[in-house]
Amino acid sequence: MINQKGSVLLGSLIMVTLLSMVLIGIDTKNQGGAGFMQVVNSEHSWVQRDYSNTAALNLAEAGLEAALDDIAKSWSSGSGYTKTETLATGTYTVQTIASTSSTYTLEAAGTVSQLDTSISRAIQLKVNKGTGGASGPYAILSGGNTNLKKSSTAIYSAPSTALHSNGNFEFDGSLAVYTVNQYGQAVYAGITASGNIKAKGSLASSGTTENAPTVSLPTADYTQLKSEAATVINGNYDVEGGSIGASNAVTYITGNLDLEGNVTAQGTIVVEGNVDIEGTVKPPSGGSLEIISKGNVDFDDDGASSASAELVANVYCEGNFKLRPGSPWIKGKVIASGNIEFTDANAGSLRIDYSANAASQLTSGSGTPTVEDWKEVY
Repeated sequence: MINQKGSVLLGSLIMVTLLSMVLIGIDTKNQGGAGFMQVVNSEHSWVQRDYSNTAALNLAEAGLEAALDDIAKSWSSGSGYTKTETLATGTYTVQTIASTSSTYTLEAAGTVSQLDTSISRAIQLKVNKGTGGASGPYAILSGGNTNLKKSSTAIYSAPSTALHSNGNFEFDGSLAVYTVNQYGQAVYAGITASGNIKAKGSLASSGTTENAPTVSLPTADYTQLKSEAATVINGNYDVEGGSIGASNAVTYITGNLDLEGNVTAQGTIVVEGNVDIEGTVKPPSGGSLEIISKGNVDFDDDGASSASAELVANVYCEGNFKLRPGSPWIKGKVIASGNIEFTDANAGSLRIDYSANAASQLTSGSGTPTVEDWKEVY
């Protein structure tokens, strides 16, 4: 009987010992196997790591959202942008890692602390700065005053508001502004000015609005454009009846530019000085032209007939834009940080046919960014 009790006690001890060996992870065969407690601990660690990975990715996305909100308020802030913020779950850091005249590439990393280690995830996002101009497409947009003197003017505009001045708008002569409705019919468009509107002639429009909110004008990053230019011309440059520029390329001129006669021009032409246009300037069939100037732009049709478009381009200048006497016809749009003026007592007629440029190198002053590419880095 005593031997039987001893056998039961010995068996119980052996069972307890074996169970303990399993729980503490001792493999009696190879001295290295995983026991039950180790499996439980591993599963807990996997769950915690998976949670931290997800939280780190969410932090990176939050960083990108914050960066896009900041940069959309002022596109120039995107160059060299950096921001770090600590939230309840961890920290994100976002910065600009690449920049062109039309895009920024942002990289955001989210980091979550896990016991004695850290888990990080990173995302890269390429965004378009909102190229193509201002906060709303206009056939004529001036940061100063617009004055159409003694002219018979017709503006055919895709948007419902054809013309805006951040200053005053004045004309004496006849003015008609049009857009196209959903049925393809030409209907009257509107005119707005942040200052006063003075009409000294006949006006055909859908209405005029004085004291309107100012409009953000686009900007040009001259340093970036020069670095990307396919051709850089130092000093002044004259083109008489020839050609300038290349398709989808930037031509950069450090001085003034004179275009005379029948000139074929294409791509983006950037001028640090003034631009003087006399005659017909347009791209080859199927091409596009954008003229960007730090100075003034003067357009004189040189007595040419308005039987065909004489300036087929989108024009942007930081100075004033002046139309000289004659019958100029512009197919594109005109944006000037200064004043826009149709000069001379007997100016003649002016026609502008609005046309956008999808390849514009201008950066919008405000707006919503367009995402071009998104990818996880690690």
